[in-house]
Amino acid sequence: MKLLEIYHDKVIGVIKGLDRIHFRGTLRGLSDSIGINMFMSATGLLLKDFKDFAEAKTRALRASCECSADELGIPKIYLNSSNINKEYDG
Repeated sequence: MKLLEIYHDKVIGVIKGLDRIHFRGTLRGLSDSIGINMFMSATGLLLKDFKDFAEAKTRALRASCECSADELGIPKIYLNSSNINKEYDG
């Protein structure tokens, strides 16, 4: 079954010709060592604590996305490889 058929009542628009969209960008202030050092200094973040800080931010972002998906009734399908067929069969 096609995704559009399943979620026709929730879809407000369609982009054709793409199987995925990547949003990319740069926070210019954090894109070099001077900027990241200024950020860490301003926030009081120590280099030894950066890994935990980054992992916590990643968990928070992921939880927010999963919450939004749950609210919208969008299933979460985790793939271990980009070679796996991504078509949802319901």
